[in-house]
Amino acid sequence: MDIRLQDAFRPVAHDLAAAGYAAELASDSLGMKDGMLRADLRIDGERLGIVAVDPAWDSAISTRQLAEQAQDLILEYVRPGHGAPMWPECRPGHPHPMTLAREIESATWTCPRDPDYQAPVGTHPGLIP
Repeated sequence: MDIRLQDAFRPVAHDLAAAGYAAELASDSLGMKDGMLRADLRIDGERLGIVAVDPAWDSAISTRQLAEQAQDLILEYVRPGHGAPMWPECRPGHPHPMTLAREIESATWTCPRDPDYQAPVGTHPGLIP
């Protein structure tokens, strides 16, 4: 697997681990040859789907795209307990996950109700009491 993909995923993996998920990238099971850097996203040992970045993107954009793809896959496929997951969790009292900042160059989680509440991808504190 390409080291650029692994490096860009490292901050995302941190935020997933902080929330209690064991995340890893595995070799792309589809083997598509379109020039994108691809990998299978595995959460707690289960394959959720493919994540991909363009090798021409810089590290921050790649990290942002991987965070967005991981969030989409988790919200779609992971169902802990009786409800949908909230990853990454927002501040206490906010019943929604954080979203990525609108700026494509920014790998930053933000509260959809309070855009001043932010955490760069890779620094999320995880489960918030």
